[in-house]
Amino acid sequence: MTLKAGDKLVLKIDDEQAAELNASSNTIIISRQILGKLSKFTKPEKIRFSEAEKKEFDELYKKLFLSYSSSAYQAIRFLVESNNYPELNARVAGSFDKQMDLLNSLRNPSLIEVVKEKKYYIKILGEYYLEQDEYDNFRIVYKPNASQFTQSEIDKLQKLPKFKAIDLEKCKEEIAHDIH
Repeated sequence: MTLKAGDKLVLKIDDEQAAELNASSNTIIISRQILGKLSKFTKPEKIRFSEAEKKEFDELYKKLFLSYSSSAYQAIRFLVESNNYPELNARVAGSFDKQMDLLNSLRNPSLIEVVKEKKYYIKILGEYYLEQDEYDNFRIVYKPNASQFTQSEIDKLQKLPKFKAIDLEKCKEEIAHDIH
């Protein structure tokens, strides 16, 4: 017999297996015989977020669910209508799967796994690098004073008029480990 996606199975499980399933899913197993999809009883996959996405997620979660009760519709509407979550908006734009990941994350934040983003120096000329201060001013400095940028930050910089003539992708120097 060959099984395919969506097939239903009848499982006979013992008390030990039921306890294990109860510990790893939102479903409570009270019967020894279950009719359902096997995928409902497996451990859910982690949903990977960048550090910036996770920071925005935490703000959104706090506003939506800790202040008042909310629905999935309200969560997506609030996200789309707000300009406060550019990383999350970029993440879910045009992707039903990413939108569902976000909703699943709102339902169960423990599914989130923060992935440390690669960081880069931007080497401008010879031994000179780019520094960006807290006011978004830029200076050319030696490497020890250079700013570290993620890929998404570099993409945003590239859109600024002052960097149009420079291909920042060619100026990237990957940082082996965080030193700041």
